[in-house]
Amino acid sequence: MSWLTSFFRSKPAPEKPVFKEKFSALYEDLLDGGQPHGYERTSLEDILDGRWVGSQFWEELLLLKVNQTLLQDLLGSLTEARLFEIKGVVSEISTVCVHYLSDYNLLRISHSLETLTLLFQQIGRKRFSERGLGLIK
Repeated sequence: MSWLTSFFRSKPAPEKPVFKEKFSALYEDLLDGGQPHGYERTSLEDILDGRWVGSQFWEELLLLKVNQTLLQDLLGSLTEARLFEIKGVVSEISTVCVHYLSDYNLLRISHSLETLTLLFQQIGRKRFSERGLGLIK
């Protein structure tokens, strides 16, 4: 083995950045209590009163393919106490999804329904000491 070969072998290979799909990154940030780029807290009263017309963040998020496995794992890993800590975000996700069920875009409607289904499934599996109905407004 020549010195040139050993020189090149001694260098560690540079680590490649791990690819994370946009859907995963956004929902991980939301459920960790973070604020993803472009996200602005939505007033639930505005949505319920019909004064909210949507935001670019939610419109783009609901166009992304729902990663069911990831969303199930994220929601399933949250404890009951943590769910109550982020209940504002959980309520906002559910309310926005219900709002987009009447959207003109079928893809957004489908992804809203898929997200709602996964959200309700995972919350329904939790064992709350009190009724979990206060989690979603």
